[in-house]
Amino acid sequence: MPDHDNAYRQTMNQISALMDLMRPMINHVGHFTEALGRHDVEFNKIGRHFHDLRQDMITLRTGQMQIKSELAEFKADITIRLDAIFIRLDEIESTGVRNETAIRNLASEMVLQHNTILNALQDSHNNKLALEQLEERLSELEREVRQLRRN
Repeated sequence: MPDHDNAYRQTMNQISALMDLMRPMINHVGHFTEALGRHDVEFNKIGRHFHDLRQDMITLRTGQMQIKSELAEFKADITIRLDAIFIRLDEIESTGVRNETAIRNLASEMVLQHNTILNALQDSHNNKLALEQLEERLSELEREVRQLRRN
């Protein structure tokens, strides 16, 4: 049995040496497991950040679509208002042209009336001169008739 004890001891020594060699490897495996745990935590954090980023991107896209919609409404509103302004400006221009035509017609009519008044004044003055000449002539005739009656 000594061989058997010797073999047993030798086997135990080898197992002991193998265990001594495995301890650093087990420690390394433990460190790797800890590192994997830390990496797993970090990956979870990155996953949460990625999820938050995705939610933020969705929120931004929603906001962007809302802004586009508001800009489209604003553009439509501005277009309607500008069209109304242009229509009003056309109406004002048309009214201005009509007023200009009316003013020109009134100015022409005023010139005609002014000329009519001047002609009437001229005729009145000529009539007055003619009346004065007639009155002088009548006075002369009356004098002549009086002289003839006296004679």
